[in-house]
Amino acid sequence: MIASTTISYIARAGYGAKTIVYILLGIFVITTAFTFLHSEQPTQDHVFRTLLEQPFGWYLLAGVVCGLVCYMLWRLIQAFLNTENLDMSKAGDVITRAFFVLSATIYGVGAWGATRVLFGIGNSEKDSSKQVSQELMQQAWGEWLVAAIGTGILIFSFIQLKHAWKADFMEKFNTHHMRDSEMHISRIAGRLGYLARGIVYILVGAFFIQAAIELDPSEAGGLKEAFSTILNQRYGQYGLAATGAGIAMFGIFCGFETIYRTTPGNR
Repeated sequence: MIASTTISYIARAGYGAKTIVYILLGIFVITTAFTFLHSEQPTQDHVFRTLLEQPFGWYLLAGVVCGLVCYMLWRLIQAFLNTENLDMSKAGDVITRAFFVLSATIYGVGAWGATRVLFGIGNSEKDSSKQVSQELMQQAWGEWLVAAIGTGILIFSFIQLKHAWKADFMEKFNTHHMRDSEMHISRIAGRLGYLARGIVYILVGAFFIQAAIELDPSEAGGLKEAFSTILNQRYGQYGLAATGAGIAMFGIFCGFETIYRTTPGNR
């Protein structure tokens, strides 16, 4: 059994890495909104490459890689050690544990992407969404698998919107250790952050479902395509800037999680 203090350190490192990634991604999205004719579409790889280009960038990015791995481990610990004391007789709690595994997979992929940038392995610019769709389409019932992924992403996006509406994420904080001002800021940052994530992932889920309907893997898309879609709408610059601000706010929210999130070693 892993010591509770070790679990707490792992979780804190993971939330710390998310703080850096989301704040930077949000800033890049805002910048892109008003300089879109002269800048590339913001992606997670863009964040990693920018970190690498900074003074001592290799060490900064290496720290982010370690943090993302820690977050992946924290999600797996939540899933398999049931640190949240979920009731497995309830369907909602079973789904939550399954979500922890999915989240671990997503951040594991993110950690691998950062590692590729760190060591210059392969081409980190390849669109993984289209690659996944293309590979699945080649399998029996492939279009149904792609549609299932899209449906899962849509469900995830609606969960994000639920968090934004109810602010139920505050239940995971050690609020008795927080000042009133910190609780107020974290609640606002969380709501705006989850709202932005919900909007972005609705688009990503829709891309996968569209790819399944049209049997065309090129219709699938990730963050890059979602941001581009927002930008191409009427008043899209402002919409994208607002989305970027929400993503940056989610990074600030993750910063509060780093300090005050309830973990087995911090209750």
